[in-house]
Amino acid sequence: MPSWPGLWRLIKREMSVDREFERDYKQNFLPALQSLEQNPSQSLSELLEQTEQIQEWLKLITDYNIFGPIGLAIRRSLFRVAEEWLPTDTAPEIVSIRELQKLAEKLRQASTSDAELEAEFNRNQLLQFEFQQWLKADGYLSAVGTDLAVETWQ
Repeated sequence: MPSWPGLWRLIKREMSVDREFERDYKQNFLPALQSLEQNPSQSLSELLEQTEQIQEWLKLITDYNIFGPIGLAIRRSLFRVAEEWLPTDTAPEIVSIRELQKLAEKLRQASTSDAELEAEFNRNQLLQFEFQQWLKADGYLSAVGTDLAVETWQ
């Protein structure tokens, strides 16, 4: 079969992706995020320079966005893992929705009727703070926040 060499290279690459991501996270991604937080752009030239740097980081990140699903598919097919066996409770979208559901339940418990929900939310500083924390951490609802084609709604 002529595709075996390519498939073998893909499998070897997938087997090393965890180790490579850990290395890139420590050497590239974490310092990149820290520099963006600590050094906000002030001028147009700084903003353009920062934009070019972000595009370079996105090239690295895109590899992992591609190899993650491919690796999952390879492992599923090699080990014949049924879809039902895969845990979905740690997927970012699921975790985010569950956190939002918890906040909604707290709001329902704090108000006496559905008509009072908005007024109760406006009065309840703790719920507003928790909602802002949720929005900051999970407000994008997508594990592919580096994909420029995915609209974020935060």
